[in-house]
Formats: sequence, structure tokens, C-alpha cells
Amino acid sequence: MNILIYNPTAERAGGFIIDVGQEQAQIDIAVTLPDTVQCIQNKYYELLLAENITADDGTALLDELQPGTNIHLPSHVIGVTPEWEDYQVLSDAFDDQLFPLLIGEMRDEMVMDRLMNKLQYLTAVDRQKNGTENRKEEFENVSFI
Repeated sequence: MNILIYNPTAERAGGFIIDVGQEQAQIDIAVTLPDTVQCIQNKYYELLLAENITADDGTALLDELQPGTNIHLPSHVIGVTPEWEDYQVLSDAFDDQLFPLLIGEMRDEMVMDRLMNKLQYLTAVDRQKNGTENRKEEFENVSFI
């Protein structure tokens, strides 16, 4: 599974691999919108996680995620914003594109639980497409920057 994390507050860009049960996930990190766009132009991601976004960051990202552009649209996009005001501005726009928007921070237990449920679902769908649907993966000790 390929995952892209767009986090404008991250200290560095880059990539790493984590084990998710018997499989591995390639995770790339982008700290600017142009870096994010470049990543999704060059590679397909099952999940784009937009973390710590403001209303401006989220709106600009959604403008880039339009069909017909020269990007590989991710299968799933999840937004996470720590501020209630940004959540209010972005919630309808994310909802219009069928993308969930969570309020809180990644270290919040509720946010992590919801994200882990979504990762388990994505992994199950990926396994089903690849004919390995009988395995169940557990996500433990996963943390995002």
C-alpha cells in the first residue's frame, strides 16, 4: 500500500516503510502543496492523509484533486485539522468529494482509532483485489508525524 502524508507542519519531507502485519506500506511525506502535487503526479497512492491542515491548505489541496488533471487521483483522502474554525470551513468541501475530515491531532486516541479503522479497510480492499482476502492485518504501534 502506498500512502502519502501531506503535513505542512512537518519538519522534513521523505519516505519510509512500515510493516502492517504481513505486508509493508510505503509512506511518503510532503510538507508543501507543490511537493504533494509532484508526488501524486509521479505515483499512485491508495491513501492521501492531509494532516494538520488549515482551511487554506485544505482548500488548495482539494482544488488540485480534480478529475481530468495530470495527477493520479488517490483512492482515498482523509483530512485531519486540529482547529475547529478550519474544520467548519473545510467540512462541506471534503464531504462534497466524499472525503472524511477529522478534527483533532494525530496523537488524539479517537483520531488514531478512526484512522486505523480506515487503514484496515483499505488493506482489506487491497487484499481482496489481489486475491489474498483471507488474511486479517493488525495495525499496532503506528504513529504518524
